[in-house]
Amino acid sequence: MKKQSIFLAMLALVLVLGLAFVGCNNKTDESPELTEAFVITRADFDAGINNPITTIAANEEFLLRWIGKNSYEDLLKGVMTIKQGATVIQTEELPFSSPIRKGELFTLNTGMFVLPDGTYTIEVYGVDAKDNKSNTLTTALTVQKTAH
Repeated sequence: MKKQSIFLAMLALVLVLGLAFVGCNNKTDESPELTEAFVITRADFDAGINNPITTIAANEEFLLRWIGKNSYEDLLKGVMTIKQGATVIQTEELPFSSPIRKGELFTLNTGMFVLPDGTYTIEVYGVDAKDNKSNTLTTALTVQKTAH
């Protein structure tokens, strides 16, 4: 009888722990999702051309275009970080004048930026109304010296 009671207690414990783990693993990720991020030159942007690039001239204006969806909450802002190697050159918090509504797909552009020659990585992620962060997308950018 004692062995049977211990067995039933252990079985109950295993069931409770198993259900707890199953419940944790089935939780839906409610974060916004970014699907693309790429650089566009000012000239292409002004001409209405959506031409992703990875190399620009030094002191040429560019913006970062990022695309995604926010299925669960209103999207309130983006955060963009420009790095050269491991060194952070600039971080911009980009609050939206009006939120991107829940369930909408979005295409957003940062403001214009200019960088000196070098090799950079640009990271971007979104933040929703519940402070959930999206995935972070990274794009590479090479800025070449201009000829004199």
